[in-house]
Amino acid sequence: QWLLLVKPSFSIILDHVELYVPRPEGGFDRFALGARVKSDPTEPRSRYYFFTLPPEALRGEPCYLRIASTTDVLMNIALVTATSFYKEQARSFFGYGLFFGIIVAMIVYSIFLLLSFHYSSYLYFIFHNVAIGLWIFYLQGFAKAFFGTRPGFDQMMLWIWVGQFITWSIVFTISFLDIRRGSKPLFYVLAAVAALGSLISVAAIAGLDDVAFVLSHYLGIIAAVLVTIAAVLRIKQGYSPARYYLVAWFTLVVGGLVFALMGLKVLPVNGVTTNAMSIGIAFESMFLAMALADRFKYLEVEKKHLEAAQSHFRELSLTDSLTGL
Repeated sequence: QWLLLVKPSFSIILDHVELYVPRPEGGFDRFALGARVKSDPTEPRSRYYFFTLPPEALRGEPCYLRIASTTDVLMNIALVTATSFYKEQARSFFGYGLFFGIIVAMIVYSIFLLLSFHYSSYLYFIFHNVAIGLWIFYLQGFAKAFFGTRPGFDQMMLWIWVGQFITWSIVFTISFLDIRRGSKPLFYVLAAVAALGSLISVAAIAGLDDVAFVLSHYLGIIAAVLVTIAAVLRIKQGYSPARYYLVAWFTLVVGGLVFALMGLKVLPVNGVTTNAMSIGIAFESMFLAMALADRFKYLEVEKKHLEAAQSHFRELSLTDSLTGL
């Protein structure tokens, strides 16, 4: 059994995919899929779009594929066997099962830290991971695979969560690296980027998908550069937890840049570029967990130094230096 597979870089923003297959008696049969086409409850669920080719499609007469999308998107089109397609889909579900497992583990870990130590950074890290998980869930077509295509809603949720991902990543950075203490100008710049991240979510709710698409890609690149600068600055200022943070952010930056350049049509659509962001995020979450643990140790050392200093000054305030009384 042969399938015609249409595999876009973003499955839920490819609006219309139509296949026209010639009839023996003349005319064409039309088969329609796409992000703006409500799913047929009887059709097999997938992250991508595929057509099960009828015998008429293989008789040598031309078939026609019509693709239309408001948002500019790259894609691969391939003729594959049903067996190979479902094997590949099973592998992708297994791989992303590991990814979502890491995200859930990081959220649970952060909740434990938040309840134990009550540092706001842990709360922002929870929001950061929730936004990441939901964004990837919609971006990689898992919402489509589980719930079917819901025209308009899926696209809106995609851009809402990418906006929240950028916003909470920046807020977490500001809090974790204590940017206000390190550099006030950089603090204000990062705060402005976080606000622009929320603007992506507002554009999504308003139905401005093109604005959300362009803003998220360029803002993602700008945020990656600014956060890297912030981490390097704090390392130079002697803030040791920033080392793990820089390593964590570097993995996300590499994955994010590859993914953004694919979206801007600089890089092709393939297995590496479409999954680069997810791979970078998985490693980033693990390294950030190390950074949070290191920050706790840093705060404990700082607390001990403060307690020692307070004890020393208390003794000085109570003891006469001349008489020792």
